[in-house]
Amino acid sequence: MIRTLREDIHDFLSGGTILDQLVILKAPGEPLKARLITYKDPLTGKIFRFLSNLFDIQSHTIVLQYKNRWEIEPFFKKIKQYR
Repeated sequence: MIRTLREDIHDFLSGGTILDQLVILKAPGEPLKARLITYKDPLTGKIFRFLSNLFDIQSHTIVLQYKNRWEIEPFFKKIKQYR
């Protein structure tokens, strides 16, 4: 089951669009609640989807955290290769 947390799709980060939805994942026992955040990169047009269990953080903050992580991953990969 998917329910939209915010009715509006809004633009941020120079035109990227985001949709923030509540997702109920059926599992044995109690269903799991998660957020499905959909973001469209304004430069490439690529669609990214993030699944999170953080409900007290703004959706654009989650997107920025992933963006920052992706920018440093190549650096860590290089460090690991020189061991």
